[in-house]
This record gives sequence, C-alpha cells and structure tokens, in this order.
Amino acid sequence: MNKPFFTVFTPIFNRSEYILRVYDSLCKQKYQDFEWLIIDDGSTDNPEGLINDLKTKSKFNILYYYKSNGGKHSTFAYAYSLANGEFLINLDSDDALSDNCLSTLYNYWFRLNDKDRFIGITGLCIDQYGKLVGDKFPSDLFISNSLDCQYKHKIKGEKFGMQRLSILKEFSFPETNTNGYFGEGYIWDRIALKYDTLYINEVLRIYFLEKKSSIMNNLNSSKNLVSTRIYMLDRVNMFNHYFWFSPLHFIYYTFKYLYLSFLLKISFFVIVKEISSYSFKILSIILSPLAKFYSLFYGK
Repeated sequence: MNKPFFTVFTPIFNRSEYILRVYDSLCKQKYQDFEWLIIDDGSTDNPEGLINDLKTKSKFNILYYYKSNGGKHSTFAYAYSLANGEFLINLDSDDALSDNCLSTLYNYWFRLNDKDRFIGITGLCIDQYGKLVGDKFPSDLFISNSLDCQYKHKIKGEKFGMQRLSILKEFSFPETNTNGYFGEGYIWDRIALKYDTLYINEVLRIYFLEKKSSIMNNLNSSKNLVSTRIYMLDRVNMFNHYFWFSPLHFIYYTFKYLYLSFLLKISFFVIVKEISSYSFKILSIILSPLAKFYSLFYGK
C-alpha cells in the first residue's frame, strides 16, 4: 500500500462525543490522500465501538490504538512511531479542519522552494462563529519560526499546520519519573532553532470554544508541577537570547521556575545552579523573595 501524504493525528481522552465532528471535517476534505491516526490515552468512555463503526464506512484509512494514560505529550511519541504519512497534522478531538485545509497545505508545499530548510506550513484558526482566533501574520507568505513569531513579531493566538514527520522524529520530550503534562511548545521551539516554517494567512482549522483538552489532565497536580518546572527552566536556559525582544516573558519564566521549585521544596543552591546564564542567576536571586512568598501563601 502506498504511504499517504498526510497523517492526521488525533489524541483522545474521554472526548468520544466530539469524534464525529472531527470525522465529518475529514470527510469534507477535497484532498483525500491521508490516514487518520487516533491514539486513545486511556479513555474510560469506550470510544472504540464508535471508531470501529466509522472504519466500516470511511473512504480513508482509520488507525486506532489504545495506550495507558500518560498525558498528551506521550501520545506524540507514540504517534511518531505509528504514522505513515510524510507530514503529521495534529488535530485535537474537539476541533475540525476547514474544508480546504489539506488541499491548501498540499498546494503551498509544492510551490515552496528549498524545502529542506522547512519543517512545514502553518496557517490560521477561526472559532465556530467564524471569528479569527489570534493574529494574522505580517504578510500572506511569511517565512519565520515559532520563536521569532512569539518574541520578535509578537504574534499571538491559535495557529495550525503540518510538520514533516522525519524531522519530528529527531526531537523528543524529556523523561521524568512523573506522568506530567508537557506542552508541544517544548518540541516546536527546539525545532525553531534548526528549521523555518512557511506561515500563510489561510484558515486551516475551526477551533471550538468549549471546555478544552481533558487529555491535559489537571495542570495543578504535583506531577505537573515537576514537568512545568522543567519547561520553565528550559525557557530560561535554551532561549534567553530572546530576552531583550520580550523581557516580561523571561521574567515570568524565571519567577515561575522559582515558585515551582519552592513548592517542590528544592534547595535554593540547586535552583541557582541549574540556571546556566550568569545574568539569569542574578535575576533569580532578585525574584526569589517574592517567589518564596507566593509559594508559602498561594501554593498548595
């Protein structure tokens, strides 16, 4: 069997009531060379029966896999090993593709020169009422990366697109002894250090404004304190060269790293030692009294 151009990947966790919305949007796609990969992260609402029913009538290939609950980021690693497409598209279980999403991505990719420098293509999102969710890009064809978009160009809001699977496999989430949640930004920003993205002012996803992503679990749980602390330290150590473009972001990252460290009862010596930049070590010393106060009076 020929490999599809796209793998549309949907992680699910107790969201089976929305699966038909995703399925219907896939059926409406003008471009049909894709597979739909569903990874169930330990659901208890029995989505397999519904998915098996969809398999019997679907014109495209549907792959369903169950795994024990490990958080959304763990489904990504699993998806990388199971996907057959050249490009991976992560579509949440409670959202939908615009009707021309796949054909738009396909056409822009094959008009793109010097493809090796690009991870993929990213476009815009609207909500279910047709309102744009977030900012447009500075031009209709805008070459940049996720770090520059956030810190230099101050582009905000939901975005959506495709990434080359072969490149995604080069990157991984850190392993911890907890089952905490890691945001996809941990991967996207590392990719941004090596690869560009083509940004287009075309609507690709319908982002439904409802209670989002039960797969994220409870972000305030102790296991997520650990993973969020790692994520904040990563911002401070890996991307601090963006400080002067967006200083408030990095002051916040440093403060939250300190706050979570104090909640987890990590010694201040270890906290400062983990920070690689001398300037940020000084910043952590300045912010530590306030972070300590917050951990004592506003922490758990």
